[in-house]
Amino acid sequence: MLRYISNTPIIRRGIRHSFKGSLVLSFKNIHNSSINIPQFSVDDFLINESSLAHDQSHASGKENLISTETFISQFNSKTKIKAIENQIERLIEEKEFKTIWSIANLMKEYRIPPSNKLYIILLKACYLMNKPEATSLATRLYYEVMTLYEIKKGEQKITQDVHNGLAYFLLVSFQCCDDFTELITLKLLWENYIIDNVDKPIYELLYHSAYINTLLNTTQNQIAIDHFEKTFEELTQLDTVGNYHQFDRYDLLSTLPTIRILDIMASNKDCERLQKWLLIIHDEQRIQFNNKSNDCTIILNENNWLRYLNVGLLNNSYDLVKSIYDNFIMSGFSDGISTEDVLFRKDPTISSSFSGNVVLDSVNDETISQILHTFAINGDVNSTLALIESHYIHKTMKGEKALTKDLCLKIIESYCYHPDLQNNWSEDEIIISKNSNDESVRRVLDVLNSFVVKFDTDKNNNISYRDITDAMSFKFVNYKVYDKNIIKAKHKEFEISEKIKHPEDLDKVPGLPRKISNKNIESSYQGNILANLETLSRFILDHLEYLREKNYSKSTIILFVNCILNHTNLYQNFSGTVKALSTIHKIYPNMVTDYLNDDSINIILNSLANSNSAKISSFLLFKYLHKKKNVTHDHYRCFISAILRGDFHDCLQFFLYNYLVDYGGIIDPKIMQMLQSLPSDVIQSSASTSSLLTFIQDRTKIKSNQQVSNYPVISLDEINEFWRLMKLSHQEPYVGDANIAEFKRMYNHSFDVRDAHYLSYIFQLPVYDRVSLQ
Repeated sequence: MLRYISNTPIIRRGIRHSFKGSLVLSFKNIHNSSINIPQFSVDDFLINESSLAHDQSHASGKENLISTETFISQFNSKTKIKAIENQIERLIEEKEFKTIWSIANLMKEYRIPPSNKLYIILLKACYLMNKPEATSLATRLYYEVMTLYEIKKGEQKITQDVHNGLAYFLLVSFQCCDDFTELITLKLLWENYIIDNVDKPIYELLYHSAYINTLLNTTQNQIAIDHFEKTFEELTQLDTVGNYHQFDRYDLLSTLPTIRILDIMASNKDCERLQKWLLIIHDEQRIQFNNKSNDCTIILNENNWLRYLNVGLLNNSYDLVKSIYDNFIMSGFSDGISTEDVLFRKDPTISSSFSGNVVLDSVNDETISQILHTFAINGDVNSTLALIESHYIHKTMKGEKALTKDLCLKIIESYCYHPDLQNNWSEDEIIISKNSNDESVRRVLDVLNSFVVKFDTDKNNNISYRDITDAMSFKFVNYKVYDKNIIKAKHKEFEISEKIKHPEDLDKVPGLPRKISNKNIESSYQGNILANLETLSRFILDHLEYLREKNYSKSTIILFVNCILNHTNLYQNFSGTVKALSTIHKIYPNMVTDYLNDDSINIILNSLANSNSAKISSFLLFKYLHKKKNVTHDHYRCFISAILRGDFHDCLQFFLYNYLVDYGGIIDPKIMQMLQSLPSDVIQSSASTSSLLTFIQDRTKIKSNQQVSNYPVISLDEINEFWRLMKLSHQEPYVGDANIAEFKRMYNHSFDVRDAHYLSYIFQLPVYDRVSLQ
């Protein structure tokens, strides 16, 4: 039934009305003042609902009934209706709705015929009750007065103001209707009575508003949104006959439950649709204010803007946040916020409404920071810089520190995420251009160096690779490389197509074109381009040469190196990390001492820990760190993780011996969890390893966060005695290529040997010679 109503067009009879005139309804013969068309929103419902608590009178129901009956009986027939009308209007002001309906029932009992004005007053009471059940009462009252009018058409005339008043209060009483079947009654009343008796086009909007409100109240939100958009489109389209719009766009938006619709879009996280309607409403509101100054109702107020801004921030909707920032926060500051704005306004982040009054005094530093974050991670460099510039002036005028580390990091992020080449890159254009290299990473390094120098002397605010590694990896993944194979492949494609067009010239079977790229890898058109080790090496060489040419600071070089190493750690493998180290070593032979810090070592070891070909490399790096007496709990975790591939028993015994000796039996919980997760059948295959893990389980202690509690629990003599009795290995073991059938973690010996030779050269260590092949 509801679908039938929704799909049935409204019957529009009579002359079309232009909406150029005012939408204020005047009932001079009924009320002392005119009735303004309000806009109903979610907030209005909450406010009205709270007012219902005043419905109860201090007197008991029986006393009210007696006093009302006495009141009615004391007037004669000529003055009775007028007195009742005045009494009910007073009771409406006092929100004594129960007494009003008591009077109505007594009038029925005393057979007192109500006047047309009294019907309007009772419908007004239904509207002001703001209760769902009032809608049904309003439709019955309206039908009753129309039925009486039809019966007594020759005897009694209803003026136009009365028709307008009856229709108005009937339609607005649907603002809290929660029974969609009432729409059937409303549609019948509209088509049979209202449309023929009202003389202003506003009632058509009120009809649609009643319809949409009822759909929203019955949680048919999507249908309500669709009906709202369809109504706006149809009722604002150009009339080809009259050459004007049927309805003024602003009047339509201010009459329909627009804010309720926007709130539903916000709750549905439909940011694209929400942004579209915010821009429409903002444009119409601006035009209205320019034309009529302060006489117009504000559809979008400060609370609405900020609520929708929060939706955009929570859902990282760049377009929505940018629209609100430009049209609300920065309204009136098209050229940015100047020093004069800071001096003569309350706050540089405070905007003004169209009337010139300050409306945004609640945009605090936290909100600005969230907006900045959205701009930065969406690569909007200009907006990021403009916002920070305003924030910088604001802080400076307050005597606070302006350009903080966090703000600088946002600028760096915006350059990393800036879609300059990654979205608009043509291989043909790159070939024609004089410079075929992607220089966007160089621009990031320029910005990075400027901030590194600024914070280099402040140890508490040094920029770490952790601050920028995600953004830098995004930039690395989207780095563009010109490949000569692209030309070869295109040439071969052309040759094949020509031979297909001219088969008579076909003298041999053509080769198939080579596949150059895979669009399914990561987010880049070319995939993770640095996964190609040759490309990775060329990329590192080019940018290290650039850093050296520019004479950038050592800290900047270390940051770049760590970002590259962490990129290979996260998105490639240990061989990629070794290749990166080898390439850096070509430019800086003393890189280990000059350009690798603790962060660098941690990254290298994390990459090693996840590799299936890093046993020999583990022994080499362990020897290097152990000589420096700088092997941490986490380092041991990485070494143990790396050797748990293939036949690991001797290697595990070696590292656990050194771990227990170095830390006196204090075990990191991650290492304990790693040991406990080893398959039991694999552990039981070696009696020595099984007894060792039992010893660790019984005699060691889990490392505490409180350093004072981490005192040794096993002495060196006790450790040596256990190793001697169980004949465990504590010397560097031979590393073979054997795997354990029951153990799924396979070991790749050949890659390990290759990478270990590179590491020996880079770290200037002797080659690990305890290698055996089975």
